[in-house]
Amino acid sequence: DEPNANITQYFEPAFEFIEEAKRAKARVLVHCGAGASRSVTLCAYYLMRVNHWGVDETIKFLKEQRKEVDPNPGFIKQLREVER
Repeated sequence: DEPNANITQYFEPAFEFIEEAKRAKARVLVHCGAGASRSVTLCAYYLMRVNHWGVDETIKFLKEQRKEVDPNPGFIKQLREVER
């Protein structure tokens, strides 16, 4: 992933998709090529919104669940921008 890629455009659609699945008692698989950056960033955004967590707390939690978690610096920056 390019650090300057705009992933924020997918934050709300992904959030809404997951929420709709929850309401339907369905499951959602969020994945990307390596399962380390793009998918992690979308999951992080979701967790931040639902749990009112900050970026650092969210990434720490995700790394405890999956060691491959490694969102690129540009995506972390975009998460920090919506954290405010």
